[in-house]
Amino acid sequence: MSLRNWQIITAVVSVFFLVSMVFLILFGLKISAFNKDKTKEIKSNLARQQIELQAECQKVKEVITTTFIADSLFGSFQFDYPKVWYTFASQTSRANLESLTFLGDPGLIILDDADLETAYSAIRIKVIPAKYLVSLAETEKKYIGKMGFTESDVTVSGIKGKSFIGKPKDRDVTIKFYLIPSRDKTIYIGTDDLDKFSANLDTIAESFKIIE
Repeated sequence: MSLRNWQIITAVVSVFFLVSMVFLILFGLKISAFNKDKTKEIKSNLARQQIELQAECQKVKEVITTTFIADSLFGSFQFDYPKVWYTFASQTSRANLESLTFLGDPGLIILDDADLETAYSAIRIKVIPAKYLVSLAETEKKYIGKMGFTESDVTVSGIKGKSFIGKPKDRDVTIKFYLIPSRDKTIYIGTDDLDKFSANLDTIAESFKIIE
């Protein structure tokens, strides 16, 4: 075989080798990118499954409830809430202004300088020291007149009251609460996040009982 033919064969083999190396590198990069994408997908799926599992475990835990019973001074009522929840209760009795606030949440309840109105909680129960019609008028003025909440009839523990639902101006979440009369006071039953805790609100409202 002549030298020229060897040179041609060598050149062809070299080109073939270079092309093969390019394809090999490109294939390796593609495999690497695929593995990275697959790893991200697996991590994302595992994180989603973990969140779903935690949510299911929380639901199972919340099946076990305990009962909060208010003193007769505040209207003699009771309701059931998940035993695993964190809770906070504050009550005041002075100058005929008996008020009570109960907060319940699956997470820690953070109070900002003991301001119960700004504290976030899954469930909020309040005894308002004002007659029902007075509280209703003030609530309609604040939530319907200024915030555009919707109002409807509701019955809790056999007592007719009102239901309010809407978004406060300072928060991008929907809240819902009920107002019902109790002696010379008003009882507030609500949630600070309807999307997350609507089922809990329904359960607590269904368990709510006026004892007297």
